[in-house]
Parts: sequence; structure tokens; C-alpha cells
Amino acid sequence: LSKKIDNAVVVVDDDSIMLSIVAKLLKDVNFEVKGFNTYNSAKNYIENNDASLLITDINLPDDSGINFIQETKTSRNQTPIIFLTGDDYFADTYSESINANQIITKPIHKAELYDAILKALS
Repeated sequence: LSKKIDNAVVVVDDDSIMLSIVAKLLKDVNFEVKGFNTYNSAKNYIENNDASLLITDINLPDDSGINFIQETKTSRNQTPIIFLTGDDYFADTYSESINANQIITKPIHKAELYDAILKALS
């Protein structure tokens, strides 16, 4: 079964307001966005579609963003990843060990998000 080629940015966050904000910021600069509020819904999408970038919250209600990335990394070694977290300690301590291109601490600032995307996609 071949995967559908898709240049969408996959955004995963259980906070619907944060998901809407990130989606709007991405759409404002002409990205197609596929938003999900659970690990399982995003995982189901990724199993059948390619994405140009993955942006995920670390804490999700049905699993963690880290597990989501570890599972998708096996088949998508080149897909850049940006983590979102409300935990400053996590961002400072684990950034290298989780294999993320960028970690953004909430609240998200537009310039910081755009900078992270440019770095991740370059």
C-alpha cells in the first residue's frame, strides 16, 4: 500500500485553542494544515499520508508526543519535528535526547514559530 504524497503540516495538540492558533499561523503563510487533538488520530493519518513537517505537543491525552514521534520516525527519518511544551524544564533538559529539530515553550509567539519552521525545513 503506497502512501499518499501530502505536503501538509501535521499539528497535534489536545488544547483546541492552541491547535487553532498554530493552524492559523501556518495557514497565514500558506501551509496546508492537518490538525489532530489525539495521538491516535494523528497516528492513523500519518500511517496513510506523508507530511512535510510534524508539530506536536508533548503531553497528549491518549499517549505522548514523544511516542508519536518515535513511532513515525522509523518510517519517516527525514520528516522534521517541532515539539510544543508548557514545561520549560523539559525543553531545556531533553531537547537533544528526543531528536526534535526544535522545541517551543508555550505560550507560542508567532516569530518563534516561524523561525523554528524555517530552521526545521532548511
